[in-house]
Amino acid sequence: MYRQHRILLLAAPALLGLVTPGACRHDPTPSVEGVRVDHGFVRSLQHDHLRFAAALASDEWITFEDYQAATLAFIGCASSRGATLRSEPELSKRLRYFYALETPPGRDLKAEVLACRKQYLDPVEFVWARYKPVTAQEVADAEELMTKCLQSASSTSDWQNVPPKPSENKRRECARSVFDRTGLPDYYVWE
Repeated sequence: MYRQHRILLLAAPALLGLVTPGACRHDPTPSVEGVRVDHGFVRSLQHDHLRFAAALASDEWITFEDYQAATLAFIGCASSRGATLRSEPELSKRLRYFYALETPPGRDLKAEVLACRKQYLDPVEFVWARYKPVTAQEVADAEELMTKCLQSASSTSDWQNVPPKPSENKRRECARSVFDRTGLPDYYVWE
């Protein structure tokens, strides 16, 4: 989402010296295989001059380590253009990074940040998103968790309905709780 003077972007080894893998807040990463890509995908990256992503995919796999390297390279590129990392990147249970970048007041860095994203992160993140796709059951479970949490804020005795307008703080608290339990990006709360 873009706002005036601030850019918030989702989203996760080598990093232009600005952020290191140790700077990311997360639990120890579980061992994962990755997502297989074909040689045609690698050739298309090379054809589009996306050398960084092409190098990561050269073994025809996109692994968590590749995704992490692409995320950190993007953050480093955006930072070198003037954007500032608002907080440490946070790794969800679904092995996706979430973070916020800000831009200085009076500077429109949208084009520059998007160019960094295209060069480093987009092609890798596009593939990595297939690693653990969200199922309909996971969405339903998360919605149920959110409803139950919001119901606890209700002052009605029947607890059958979510209060018409739960406070923003309660919504954020419930969304953060659901994100922590599920890792689903729709429930991520920027702190």
